[in-house]
Amino acid sequence: MSFHCELFFEDDVKAKRFFEPIIKNLNYLQRNGLVINNRTIKFSFSTLVADNLAAHQIGGFQSSFSTVADNLAAHQIGGFQSSFSTGYVCRRCFLKHADLHLPMIHIRPDTRTSTYHDDLVRRITSNLNGTSIMGVVGKSLLSDLDGFHPTMSLPADLMHDYLEGVCPRVIISLLKEASALRLITYFRIQERMEQFAYGHFDSRDKPPPILVKHLQNDKIAASASQKWCLFRLFPLIFADIVDKLPSFIVYKQLREIVDIVFSVPFRKAWLPTLRDLSFAFQYSMIKHFPRQVVPKVHFCTEYDQVINDYGPAIKQWSMRYESYHYYFKKIALRSNNYKNTPKSLATRYRLKQAFSNFRMTQLNHSDQAIRIQKVKNNLFSNEMKYVIINHFGNIDMSKDLVQCQKFRHENVEYCRFGIYIISLANLTEAPEFVQVINVIKLTHKWWLLVDVLTTVGYDDKLCAWEIRSMDQFRILDPYSMKYYLKGLDVYEIDNSTFVTFTARLTSY
Repeated sequence: MSFHCELFFEDDVKAKRFFEPIIKNLNYLQRNGLVINNRTIKFSFSTLVADNLAAHQIGGFQSSFSTVADNLAAHQIGGFQSSFSTGYVCRRCFLKHADLHLPMIHIRPDTRTSTYHDDLVRRITSNLNGTSIMGVVGKSLLSDLDGFHPTMSLPADLMHDYLEGVCPRVIISLLKEASALRLITYFRIQERMEQFAYGHFDSRDKPPPILVKHLQNDKIAASASQKWCLFRLFPLIFADIVDKLPSFIVYKQLREIVDIVFSVPFRKAWLPTLRDLSFAFQYSMIKHFPRQVVPKVHFCTEYDQVINDYGPAIKQWSMRYESYHYYFKKIALRSNNYKNTPKSLATRYRLKQAFSNFRMTQLNHSDQAIRIQKVKNNLFSNEMKYVIINHFGNIDMSKDLVQCQKFRHENVEYCRFGIYIISLANLTEAPEFVQVINVIKLTHKWWLLVDVLTTVGYDDKLCAWEIRSMDQFRILDPYSMKYYLKGLDVYEIDNSTFVTFTARLTSY
């Protein structure tokens, strides 16, 4: 059972009062379980994930915590020091703030253990001054929660460390370097982003243009998903200048790291590679962008241990809650009603969503076709007609077939002209792509007419796979396809077509 928190308290009395009923309920669930239809379901507390909304304070005042807002909640709930300007900056090791600019290949700070942490807490509580010792300021607010310990129950959050942490910092630094080298001006950066044609799937998370003030303030004004989209498409948007940047190695190292930490399933054999890449990335940041070396850069060097202890990092992140909360923030702004928004999310909206999903499952059997139309005789080429007749037999296409624009099966959306991965090569595990030409239905079953694409190879400069159409058409059954990744968009660069995604795929 994983628990999410987005609150930050300056008053320990109020904090304890807030968490007291939560601790009581969680302990009751762990000790007694939940009985549903005479069946007892047991619970066990595992982790607490804190998001960047933790900087919010109770009392109606908003405070700025400079570069450390995203990790304040986890540090305070765990009883760690919440100010990173001096002292120790990490809740997993004993790294000092003064050592942030030292390469990890030269220093190896000791890892915090539960035994030593408990000893520090006893020393602090027995000290009348109550001063912090080695980054610990006192007893954890959740110390009475069964199964919780500050050194073991507070994993890193992928969204805040990467998507809202190092990724936008690297993008801003690269663009400022490009401007300093007179490769592109601030105005052209904004113009380039405004004119870039985002694909169907990426347009949902289309990032706003980076304005001059954003570059001057070293901050990208966008949501986490929009920053993710920008980071992934950065080499494509600025394809003409990226290879001219001396520090582009920083992006490529970070991109390899992101591809690994975002992967599900995750191979344990990747952990040593992830550790080496993280250390190399931290060293490159110190070398090329020393002013951008913040605690989050150090946190990224620990993800090999985080994944080893807690499993795939994407299973522990707060992205889904952040997405829901973003929806409710918009409603609160429009309605001018800010009363206990998280409670509305956790109760009314979740109940409504459960009811809607239940009805959809019962009525639609998890399948949904959008924009159903009749098939015209001139819709298919001769090669396509040959494949259709060879698969279905001699049919009248205009009478026996219907088509749709989108087809959703078990939460996977198959869209016309979208790119999908259907398999991986045996030895290299290179993805094999298809493009959905049409979604057709014969009698009561939907089928995908696809163009099997040739994978030319991986372009190291664009961090994307080059693909090519050879007009090799096939009929695929969406009900028996293995899911690897959601639909991808095609981008054309210098008369070549590319697809890009952030994940390292594996056949098991």
